[in-house]
Amino acid sequence: MLYIFLKKLVNRLNASYSVLYNDSGLIISDYYNDTLNPKDYLEIITSQINEDLTLIQKLVDHKTHFSMRLSHFDNNSEFIKKYTFGPNDFYLRIFAPILENEEINTVLENFRNELKYLFIEIKKNYKNY
Repeated sequence: MLYIFLKKLVNRLNASYSVLYNDSGLIISDYYNDTLNPKDYLEIITSQINEDLTLIQKLVDHKTHFSMRLSHFDNNSEFIKKYTFGPNDFYLRIFAPILENEEINTVLENFRNELKYLFIEIKKNYKNY
C-alpha cells in the first residue's frame, strides 16, 4: 500500500524518487522512476538519509523543532517532511522538479491523510490478532 502511495507521488510530481523512512534510518518503503539505476539509487538514498538524520539530530540537540525542509537547486527541489503517528516519527523524502508551494502543500497533506488512514487500518487489524 505504501508503495502505491509513493508511486503516486513520484508520478504526480514527475519526481525521481520518494522514500519513507523512520528515525533510525530504516527505509519503510520507496519508489523511484525507471531512469535511476537501482544500485546507484541505493547508494544515493542511503547517503541522503544519513545526512537528513544527522541534520535532524543537530536540530533536536539545539531544541529546534523540525517539521519540513525544502531546498531548491539545479531546477529541482528536495523535500523532507516529518510525520508523527503516536510515538513514531517518519520522514518522507522527495526529489522532484521545482514546484509551487501550494502544490507541494497539497501533495504533502494528501500523503499525510493516506498515511494516517493506513496506520489506522493497521492498528484495527492488529487488534484482531
